[in-house]
Amino acid sequence: MRVVRLCVAGWIVIAMCLSASRAAASPATLALLAQIHRVFAKTNPRIAQVHMIDVIDDASSPGHRYAALATGVARSPAGTRDELFGVFVLDSTLTRIEKTIEVLPSGRLLDYMVSISFPSADTLLVSGGTADGAAALRHAHAWSR
Repeated sequence: MRVVRLCVAGWIVIAMCLSASRAAASPATLALLAQIHRVFAKTNPRIAQVHMIDVIDDASSPGHRYAALATGVARSPAGTRDELFGVFVLDSTLTRIEKTIEVLPSGRLLDYMVSISFPSADTLLVSGGTADGAAALRHAHAWSR
């Protein structure tokens, strides 16, 4: 019984933090998340929550454009298309999507990790997989200035 109460209390704290962070977000951040949501909705209209995971810039041209990794999840995820990852090119102000590089479903629902990096100045690498190495992906994309 105590474990159940702790779990319920934990979920309440998480819900409060999520609602507080959304309330504290700037209008520009909310607008960017709305743009990302529209992109995800083309793949799956059931996507309800969108979160930014990482934003990086090319070291050879810092502050010019950014690569962003985001995720979107349906309210009641049931399949791999209910959890999406997206890689985007953002403008220098971090307020507008210039280009969608790719949108991909998770390899395993709620057990998948994706990362982005610049292994060289002209290449954006998208890597992903599960902790046990299943459903691995490695996509290289041309990164132009």
